[in-house]
Amino acid sequence: MELRHFAFNSGLAKAGRLLEFNFTQIQRPLMWLLGLLATWACLHSIQDVLIHRIEQEAFEVKPNGAATPAEFGAPFKDMQIVVGDRILHARSVVSAAANAPALLLFHGNGEALSDWANVQARLWKHGVSSMVFDYSGFGNSSGTPSVDVMHEDARAAYKTFVHVMPVNAPRFVMGHSLGNAIMLDALQEMSPAPAGMIVHAGFSSARDFAVRTGLASHVVANLLPDRWNNARTLSTVTVPVLVMHSDADEVIPVEMGKTLGSAVGTRGKFQLIPKMSHDQIFMSPTDQEWSPILDFIKKHGA
Repeated sequence: MELRHFAFNSGLAKAGRLLEFNFTQIQRPLMWLLGLLATWACLHSIQDVLIHRIEQEAFEVKPNGAATPAEFGAPFKDMQIVVGDRILHARSVVSAAANAPALLLFHGNGEALSDWANVQARLWKHGVSSMVFDYSGFGNSSGTPSVDVMHEDARAAYKTFVHVMPVNAPRFVMGHSLGNAIMLDALQEMSPAPAGMIVHAGFSSARDFAVRTGLASHVVANLLPDRWNNARTLSTVTVPVLVMHSDADEVIPVEMGKTLGSAVGTRGKFQLIPKMSHDQIFMSPTDQEWSPILDFIKKHGA
């Protein structure tokens, strides 16, 4: 009986030493794993704080103005787009021709759809239908702008655009400044796919632009998700693309436009516009910027 008791105790001791040895073996990698998880959680928390701060400072919203396409000789229709608990304000100008090409415009920061009234009338006179909408918090649209919210806005706006334009209309999308990032971020979810895309005065990536404008340092920028990387997105698109940038752009350097043009490669064209300010395309539109756009639409909308 004593021998069996001794053997049993010896077995327990050996098992204990084995368990202790095995735990010692896994203790260090386990601690490393827990450390990595804690670091990951900390970085995500820092990212959330940084993103929220930058979104608060980056987006410049403005109320909608009084200008309408009718002032410039074109009929228009105002619409509301429901996105969750938000309501977006949109405006369409539709050509009488059922097969007329249609253009969805993604405007820039500090703008509202009323700023593009002259452009919509200009397009209509050239036989092109159009739609402009205000992102959440911009113009008369409700809500608060953020990267994720604007992504939802873009998807809903394109769906409405497809619905309000004639079924046979070749559809195009165009971004100006910040609008390019919003447009490209939702591009893969645009169905049916647009016939072509115009990228006007766009930045290469939000990280690069944040550093250039002082919104973030290099260190802080690299902590942010690389969400609005226009150059990377353009390198994968399959639809025809026209990239345009002015050598006199005072907001987004022309080098960024050239980067976007290089990203498109042989699937698109880069058009350098001389001596035009950043917002001149809608503030005082001229043939110098709009003729290449209309030619592009005519070529790919046939």
